[in-house]
Amino acid sequence: WAYKNDESNVAIYGYLYDWETAKDICPEGWHLPSDDEFTQLVTFLGHAPGRKLKTATGWKYNSSVQADNSSGFSAVPSGERTEYDFYSLGEHAYYWTSTRSGRQFAVARFLSHYDNDLSSPGNYRTNGYSIRCVKD
Repeated sequence: WAYKNDESNVAIYGYLYDWETAKDICPEGWHLPSDDEFTQLVTFLGHAPGRKLKTATGWKYNSSVQADNSSGFSAVPSGERTEYDFYSLGEHAYYWTSTRSGRQFAVARFLSHYDNDLSSPGNYRTNGYSIRCVKD
């Protein structure tokens, strides 16, 4: 989905995918990373990984949260889609992992405007989140 079904949002924020689609959308030679692969990324980045992953503009910041994108990941606050509506543009970014979490859930990594963590909540697989493919 384009955020709010508005195709003009795609150029900046990309599409949002449900988990089943996200597992199969990466091109040949690439894959949707597991939660363990995201953990490796967080370990590599060290303290305040969100700061190093987020673009320096576009996020609704608290004064204590500054992003520098020093990793080159260029995370944008693309929001999310649930069964009810679209939410959190400018505030949050969720990235699907390939890791299942129970019958209805999968693990997504979460970046927020209010801190520099990269948390991993379980989320409904029908939600629409961003993806980042990893080269095999």
